Amino acid sequence: MGKPCLVGCRELRIDTGAQRAQIGQAVIAAGDWVTVDANEGCVYLGRGDIVTRRPEAELAEVSGWQQPHALKQDATS
Repeated sequence: MGKPCLVGCRELRIDTGAQRAQIGQAVIAAGDWVTVDANEGCVYLGRGDIVTRRPEAELAEVSGWQQPHALKQDATS
């Protein structure tokens, strides 16, 4: 996890022999930095700042889903 996936990018052309790619008019050589924003579906040339957000509200909700792990025994058995 932690690695975005780029799909459906019709303008992306990859030349493995020349070790480069092209998106529109932008040429990306092997070793060039690119930043993929998986949330927005965007690709940027260059190295972007990584911003990590801890989704506190979502984590609290999921935490509330937890069930006790101990099995309750039937009082009749």
